[in-house]
Amino acid sequence: MLGSASLLLAPHMSAMTASQDTTATPGNGALAHTRPANIEASAFGERARMRPQTKTRITALDMSRTFACLFVILEHATTDPHGKPFPEADMLEKLLPIAGRIISNVARSEFFFVMSLFLLAVSLERFVGNYGTHVVKQAKRLLLPFLVWTLVYVFFRLYKAGAFGYEQAILDQIFLFGEIWKQRPETWLGLPGFLLTHPAALVPDPESWFKYLALGKSQYHMHFLPMLFLLTLFYPLYRLAITHPWLGLLVIPLLLFKNQADVFLYSNFYQPDLRLFRDTALVVVKMLTYTGYGLAMFSIFGFVKRDVALMRPFVPLFTLVLTLCLLAFAVHGWQIMKDGTWVPPRGLVYLPYYGICLVIVLTLLSVSHWPWPPVFSKLAPYSFGTYLVHPMMIDIFDVQTKGWQASIPVYSSVKIIFAWVTTIAAVYLLSRLPFWAWSMGLTRRRWNQL
Repeated sequence: MLGSASLLLAPHMSAMTASQDTTATPGNGALAHTRPANIEASAFGERARMRPQTKTRITALDMSRTFACLFVILEHATTDPHGKPFPEADMLEKLLPIAGRIISNVARSEFFFVMSLFLLAVSLERFVGNYGTHVVKQAKRLLLPFLVWTLVYVFFRLYKAGAFGYEQAILDQIFLFGEIWKQRPETWLGLPGFLLTHPAALVPDPESWFKYLALGKSQYHMHFLPMLFLLTLFYPLYRLAITHPWLGLLVIPLLLFKNQADVFLYSNFYQPDLRLFRDTALVVVKMLTYTGYGLAMFSIFGFVKRDVALMRPFVPLFTLVLTLCLLAFAVHGWQIMKDGTWVPPRGLVYLPYYGICLVIVLTLLSVSHWPWPPVFSKLAPYSFGTYLVHPMMIDIFDVQTKGWQASIPVYSSVKIIFAWVTTIAAVYLLSRLPFWAWSMGLTRRRWNQL
């Protein structure tokens, strides 16, 4: 990958056509067999060899990457200030925000996982180094930006908490002796003196910081980076799916196992003193089961590198499956509207909810030959920064509009537009600063190329 610079999709992707030549392998009489010339043996079984040719960018995937980040903003901007689906409103009033939420759910974090794992398959074709080298490379590119933005969000949360009256609860999370902060001065000028006379105020709370740094709990979207890093560690396993594409089907039983494991953990470890164990176990289950996404994406990559045109006849099938997934999303949205809370996907909704990301990728690859506007290839690199920054803009809106009496459709529309515009503007401004541009996977010159 997979740098932060191109976290959510490969900067350059090849539309690969397989050679039909074959090479004899050692055999004996009738037992002799042939192996395609574009397949080579490796420590992980046969491995497809990248055929030298002109590389082209798959603009359809760049387009999906751009729209996915707009959908992520839409998902988080379609709630009330407390992050809930307007539970006290009637069904008609909350139709607009819930519809926006359901549409945006096609771009959940699972979509970014599969796109990033597809990029991992691409990058490993050109990767030179051992497993340790790969781990160090991914740690630098994923975990260092994660640490930077974790620190930002740990303390930025105090901005909204102060406005809505739960600031002390956040201070009690961050610091082991949060009560001391009740004695802090009213102005920033007195803060240095306060810290000198109350050094215990800076002692971090070990449990909370474990959640921030190991589980990505500093903000609701920060879990993505550490989980993606963990998923990249399984790449030797994923490579088997390139030449054994049936392994990609394991994503189905793995996702079903995740469903059962999640239900078990939430049902039996809800007590406050067990929540740390539960949250850690949920992350471990997620990591192990989401390896199914890696197997699926490497399997798809195996087909693409041989000849992406082989997927074109399946456009009607992929479109049909995608339509069925969207219908399942509509059913889920109805349940949310009726119950007034975020209902977890269950039953027939579950697999479409977590599998639609794979269907979208298959559909886009099957229509990759269509004349997609090239501007998306220029916008796509900024998707990572958009993903990182947007919760900050949503919190600013919630604070600045506190107490605003407006109808839910008006409130939701203004919030969505504000989040879109300010997030894009913030990413642009931060891209002008070398350090923050690096933390978002950007370089200053990219904006000048638009």
